Parts: sequence; C-alpha cells; structure tokens
Amino acid sequence: MRDNDCLLDSFCYNIMIQGFLRNSYTSKATQLLTEMVRVFLQIYQLPPYFWILSYNLIN
Repeated sequence: MRDNDCLLDSFCYNIMIQGFLRNSYTSKATQLLTEMVRVFLQIYQLPPYFWILSYNLIN
C-alpha cells in the first residue's frame, strides 16, 4: 500500500498485527508495531521525546 501512496490507519495495522500474533509470527508483529509508531509519530509531528517514550514501550 505504501507503493500507492496510501497510508495505513490504526485499524489496518491492528488487523495485520493480530494476524501475525495468531500465527506465532511475533517478530513480524513487533516490526509492524514499530513501523506503525514511527509512521504515526511522523504524521502527527510529535516532539522527539515522544519517539523515546514510544521506543521504550515497544522494546
């Protein structure tokens, strides 16, 4: 979807992450969650300390 300049919303990310977790692909779910946080922080242009807080929550 990124190739078509379409951004995923939280519902799309949620469905894909749940699918990965249900099929025991935890590393892929974690990667997607990390990507989701980065994309949303860029979209909403939050200050840098939010990056640190979100990174600490994921890792």
